[in-house]
Amino acid sequence: ESFAREQQPRCGLIYELYQRRLSAVIDGYLAGVPAEYREELIAVARREFDYLTQDEIAEEIRQDRENEYCSHGIERNCCPLGCGDLDDD
Repeated sequence: ESFAREQQPRCGLIYELYQRRLSAVIDGYLAGVPAEYREELIAVARREFDYLTQDEIAEEIRQDRENEYCSHGIERNCCPLGCGDLDDD
């Protein structure tokens, strides 16, 4: 829960950004956990915090791009981070 509380104010109320940042923090934590406990901790993180692996995040970003959403999961021209102002190049 402390990881979640730490990331919430850093995401501008964009759930996808929160989820991705929290998942990255969880990945960092899991790197220091003995292998025999990781699977159980990942299951808890998925259930309690919608944890995604880096591959799952990459797939979400790919699908968003196909559907003309920005990398934050928002319509490009509605993204508060200015994604609609960027060229696709």
